[in-house]
Amino acid sequence: MGRFCHIVLLLICLCVKREFAGESQLIGSPDPIVAVACDDVILPCSLEPSINAEFLTVEWSRSDLKTGYVHLYRDGRNDNDDQNLSYEDRTMLFKGELVKGNVSLKLFRVKQDDEGRYICHVVKDGPVKKTVIQLKVVVVSKPEVSIMEHIGTGVVLQCVSGGWYPEPELEWRDSEGRLLPADVTHRHPDPGPHQRYTVRSNVTVQKTDNNRFTCRVLLQSNQLRETEINVSDQMLLKSEVPQTGTNLPIWCVLWASCCCCCCFWSCQ
Repeated sequence: MGRFCHIVLLLICLCVKREFAGESQLIGSPDPIVAVACDDVILPCSLEPSINAEFLTVEWSRSDLKTGYVHLYRDGRNDNDDQNLSYEDRTMLFKGELVKGNVSLKLFRVKQDDEGRYICHVVKDGPVKKTVIQLKVVVVSKPEVSIMEHIGTGVVLQCVSGGWYPEPELEWRDSEGRLLPADVTHRHPDPGPHQRYTVRSNVTVQKTDNNRFTCRVLLQSNQLRETEINVSDQMLLKSEVPQTGTNLPIWCVLWASCCCCCCFWSCQ
């Protein structure tokens, strides 16, 4: 009898465990999602363990929106009659992914005003599940590349770009895509409360087959901006002029010395 009770209790525990294991949770992102203005972005939200969400109610909202939804899906279709006008024609769910429990939202043509706390709601058999995703939008400047000075047979290029969050990486590449070692790179915070950064970097380049060089500023999320500069042959050849010019006075002095010596001996 005791063994029978032990087996019954074990089966009950297994059933309870399965029931809890089958209870899906909404998973978003613990870290802020960073988007560059004018790009598209995906706000992640999924049911794990995955269940078919094709006929569930999926509601995306924002904590600071006074009216309307960001996106609403119910009864197997999008229902955006009450959508906030600022999101009109700029949102979508991944229809083919709903059966896998993926209810992520794609937001097109991101604007700075889109920054905020997004709430992903899913209604299943009455209970509402939700998770919060923080979206940060950065308005970055296209890298500005300029020629700073001539050094020996090369020129120093400078690249500057601002408005980034978090601190970006900056890299120089030649026309073949090879990484060029920077002379110096600085990242410093912009004034204001938004934690934006400006990055500035110098690199010395030599003459190549086409003299094309690229400054690329990027975040770890593979968001990037880049600018290419084509340095003319004449500009690179100018760097050789000072070197030749520094030798001219020496030859002039030697020539003048020779002339003086000749004149002196002829006078004797």
